[in-house]
Amino acid sequence: DTAVPCGWCTMCQSGRGTQCVRLWGYGLSLPGSAAEHIVVEASRTVGIGDMDIDTAVLAEPTACAVHALV
Repeated sequence: DTAVPCGWCTMCQSGRGTQCVRLWGYGLSLPGSAAEHIVVEASRTVGIGDMDIDTAVLAEPTACAVHALV
C-alpha cells in the first residue's frame, strides 16, 4: 500500500486513515517511485505467495488501471 497515513490526526484516530489530513505516499511525498529498492514497514506490504516476481510487480499498477475503468 503506497498511502501512508500519519496515525495522529482526527481522521486516523477515528479509523479513517485513507482520509488522513497529512497523507504521505511512496513515490510522491516519500522516496520510492523510481528506486530499485526501498525500505517500508511490513504493515504496508502484501505477500505474493508463489506468484512470479515479474507478474507481481505489475499487479498494483494493473489494478489501478482496471479500477479507473470501472
